[in-house]
Amino acid sequence: MNSSGSIPREILIVENNLPDTGLIAGALREAVPGVTLTLATTVNEAYDFLFCTGNYTTRNAKQVPELILFSRHLLDTRGDELLQLLKSYAGMRTIPVRIFGSVQEFISILEERKVLRRNALSYPAQSDNPAPPPLSKLARAAQSSKS
Repeated sequence: MNSSGSIPREILIVENNLPDTGLIAGALREAVPGVTLTLATTVNEAYDFLFCTGNYTTRNAKQVPELILFSRHLLDTRGDELLQLLKSYAGMRTIPVRIFGSVQEFISILEERKVLRRNALSYPAQSDNPAPPPLSKLARAAQSSKS
């Protein structure tokens, strides 16, 4: 949820693994119809989007994403600088930033933020139960990519 308590309608995803990005975008579109997703595959592209530079000079700077999902794999020096910069700008310091390292971690973030129902998009539990719960498209794809 965003600061007003509603589900985010505009989300920036900062992720350089395109297969994971496809899974993440699919899950978000399934969970939140009408959500606006912006994908940045580099920290520089995320910076350009957030501060309306580079390819995003025509973007309205007053329209900031309600949630930023940031891949742990991009947290190098430049990624850390961007996150610190966001904290220093009044218009952006309230944007929730969640860092994730895997699709499963991403699913947990969505569940935590109540974008998804708990366990709606998760791997089947490892148990003796012969009938696991039905899997969503995201969980099936993530599971098959592990095989």
